Formats: sequence, structure tokens, C-alpha cells
Amino acid sequence: MLCEFGAAENLLETADKSGNTPLLTAVKHDQTQIVTVLVQFSCNLFARNLRGDTVLHTAALHNSQAVIPILASFITEEMFALRNRDGMTAQDIATSLQNISFARSLQVILRNMTVKNALSEREIAYPTSRPHHLLSRSNFRHSRQRSDLYGQEDADGPESAHKSEIISQTELMMAARRSDIQTQRPSFAQVQARERKA
Repeated sequence: MLCEFGAAENLLETADKSGNTPLLTAVKHDQTQIVTVLVQFSCNLFARNLRGDTVLHTAALHNSQAVIPILASFITEEMFALRNRDGMTAQDIATSLQNISFARSLQVILRNMTVKNALSEREIAYPTSRPHHLLSRSNFRHSRQRSDLYGQEDADGPESAHKSEIISQTELMMAARRSDIQTQRPSFAQVQARERKA
């Protein structure tokens, strides 16, 4: 009810003396439920405080890791490159404060966005060249090989799981590239037809 009233009266963007909106304040205190509700009511995800900090800067500054998966569903890839008044990105802040796990989370999210956007652009450019699925027998073989190589390490900690996720994204891009090559390669019958014409 409060959010409905706030949205109607444009109170969701009201800032405090530091320029923090309710969303920035919720991110600062790592309040996942409040962030979820505010996002559902279409609060401004690009809001900045007086320091020029965005939601990502604020999360990095206060090591608010719980809200990152929620924000990742709504923010854009360009937000990772935004700098505050000190000329720092969210990644710069996390690295300077030695919040290694937070910095890695940002890297994984950005990498996933980059891969997703690349595949979307490829789908638009080559709508008929992509098969209905990418997991061929060859891809399953590569997945099994990766599982054999990293299965033991995946049980050792989050760093190995991070490495496994990177490899999965790489395999996805390689599979997409293979599908393009296979689609563009002429068949034996096409080659024979060209030779007859020549």
C-alpha cells in the first residue's frame, strides 16, 4: 500500500540529504525484499546520489551481495561502465576494497550479459542459421569432458564453480559458432552442381 501511494505521489524517487533514493538506501543495507518491491513498482534503476553512485556503486561500496542477483535481472550492460564523481566503476570500488567475491560476481554477471547479447544479435542477423538447440552429441561430449576435468574441483569451493561457469559460457559461444560454420558450408551435391555449371 505504501509503495502504491509512493508511486502515485512520485515519492519512490525522493532523495535524502546524501541524494540516496529509497532504492539506493535499500541496496546500501542489502535489503532484498525491499529492493524487489521497489523494482516491481518501476523505481528508477539509474538513480545517482550526490557522489554519482549508482545502485552498483552503492552495492560495491557496502558489499551488498544479496541484492546483486535481483538487480542483475533489470540493469543493463552499460551500467557496469558508469563512473561516479571519483571516476570509479563498481568493479573499481569492489577491487579497491578487496571485496573479491563481490568483484567476481560482477564479472560473472557482466560476462553472462555479454554472451546473451551476442547470441541475441546473432539470432537477429542469422535467424535461419541457428538450429533449434545447441546441445549436439559433440556438445554433450565436451560437457562430459569438462565434468571429468573439473568435477573434483567443483566440490572444492566457489572459485572452481566460477571457473566451470566461465567454461560453460565459452562452450555455448563455440557451439553457436560451429552451427554457423556448418550452416554456411556447401553440401557435396551443391559442390557437384557448381562444377557442372563451370
